[in-house]
Amino acid sequence: VEEIKQEGESDKEYTMRQLELMEQSKEAAIVVAYRHAGKPVSDEPKGVYVMNVLPDMPAEGRVQAGDRLAALDGRPLTTSEQIIDYIRKKKEGDRVRIAFVREGERREVELRLKPFPHHPNQIGLGVTLMTDYDVRTDPPVDVDSEQIGGPSAGLMFSLEIYNQLVEEDMTKGHNIAGTGTIDIHGQVGPIGGVSQKVVAADRAGAEVFFAPNEHGSPSSNYREAVQTAKKIGTNMKIVPVDTFEDAIRYLRSMPEA
Repeated sequence: VEEIKQEGESDKEYTMRQLELMEQSKEAAIVVAYRHAGKPVSDEPKGVYVMNVLPDMPAEGRVQAGDRLAALDGRPLTTSEQIIDYIRKKKEGDRVRIAFVREGERREVELRLKPFPHHPNQIGLGVTLMTDYDVRTDPPVDVDSEQIGGPSAGLMFSLEIYNQLVEEDMTKGHNIAGTGTIDIHGQVGPIGGVSQKVVAADRAGAEVFFAPNEHGSPSSNYREAVQTAKKIGTNMKIVPVDTFEDAIRYLRSMPEA
């Protein structure tokens, strides 16, 4: 449980966080794919939401998962980066006023910044945040992920959407699998359970598996995926990627099946 859930996170908060991460993942994938395909897309930030609240931190008991943060010391908020940048300039003990909306009602609290229990050199409110974007495209796109949560399909969402937007078939008849989060800038991030995903992809007959390279980290998803591939004796090619462009570049280098 400690490996999966964040500190002090309830079951409800965990489920909500996973579903919100999936939505964020889909939005980022759409933006990345449309931009690279040269298709019209807009991504306007429309709010910052609380994903969960850490125990023994200033926000505990004052804000809760699902609250939309509206302003910080009177400054309107549209992205989580604005909050992070603002607090980074503060010091321990400084007070900040948070305005937020809960169930349609605007509220305001004053919180004193303090260090994180496991990161004493960092101060904060003790909340995990997510920016919600209003993504509009032409042509329209819809990703049906049912009630599956988590961000790990982001890279593959972006590749599939891109493949449908361009005239060429990027797979060239090959069976392509992979995993990794993606942000609106096309950066690929690590995920959990990469070994299990390698096994599943091999069983499904995949020829190529994209894995987050984490810029060459010794403990990267890519290195773990390579070890797992060797262990199960698969011929599936494990390909390291740090960006959406890395994956596209590899696909374009492949011969026709």
